[in-house]
Amino acid sequence: MAGAIVGTEPHLGAGVVLNCGAVVDHQCRVEDFGHLGVNAAMAGGAVLGRGAWMQAGAVLGYGVKVEAGVVVTPGLALS
Repeated sequence: MAGAIVGTEPHLGAGVVLNCGAVVDHQCRVEDFGHLGVNAAMAGGAVLGRGAWMQAGAVLGYGVKVEAGVVVTPGLALS
């Protein structure tokens, strides 16, 4: 979790991994075993489902919800 930034009122489940430079903004939710790669970022209110993985450099916009087990790659458009 070196260099990771966690904003106000987050929910981090069991076994969550936040790699170097990851950002979890205000009121985000990372469910159990969610994984943020190096420099991955979640904007306010975003949700990363159980066991979902954000690869290095991936970004979730405000309020975006990712289902369980999904792999988010940089440049993947989610709405």
